[in-house]
Amino acid sequence: MDSRDAAGLPALGYLLHGVGDTNEEILSMYTTDADAENRMNYLLDNISFIKDQVDTATNEWQASGGDYIGMFLSEENAGTDVGSSLGMLINSYSKHYERFLRDGKIGIPAGVRSAGTPRPLAVEAYYGEYSVELASANLQQVEKIFTGADGRGLDDNLEALGAGDLSDEIQTQFDEAQSALDGLSDPLSQQIEENNDPVLTTFEEMQQVFTTLKADMTSILGITITYQDNDGD
Repeated sequence: MDSRDAAGLPALGYLLHGVGDTNEEILSMYTTDADAENRMNYLLDNISFIKDQVDTATNEWQASGGDYIGMFLSEENAGTDVGSSLGMLINSYSKHYERFLRDGKIGIPAGVRSAGTPRPLAVEAYYGEYSVELASANLQQVEKIFTGADGRGLDDNLEALGAGDLSDEIQTQFDEAQSALDGLSDPLSQQIEENNDPVLTTFEEMQQVFTTLKADMTSILGITITYQDNDGD
């Protein structure tokens, strides 16, 4: 039996939003229900589990902890070869965008990976009903890695190599994908059931970003994609 949703953020979403139909019903499940104490302990244990995972990952990056930042910036891991810091970053960046943002949050629920049959139950935060909000925030963070926000980003690498036009094109595609996402409404599961076409259009806009990032940007930067993609894009 698949137990991936038994702990972590998916479980937290269910525990906070899915154990009752109203706020009053949910509250009663943690106060007056026969299993209220066990349910509350499960909730608190899950919150502690999530915090421990976040703290561990944060500590691994710190110079005072695992010092992954030092290894990432080290001279021995410079360059663009397979195994270099930049190569690993862009591979993870591309993989996250493809599998967890484009597909996981939009394409799979919309039916892109199931022969056109929508799967509204597969949306992120199904019980919390803020799937579009999370997808939008995720896209914004992906864009920040590209632009560097107030610092250096992947766009600076492209411009340094004389590919400023490509950088501008990718930025435009990010804007168009964000605009498409902004046009969707929560709960996304309901949007998919009642009017799925805008969701499919959003997937296509997000696909344009992905194709340019994975093919054109990596070509200019000399990065080899080493992970196996989902659909040959």
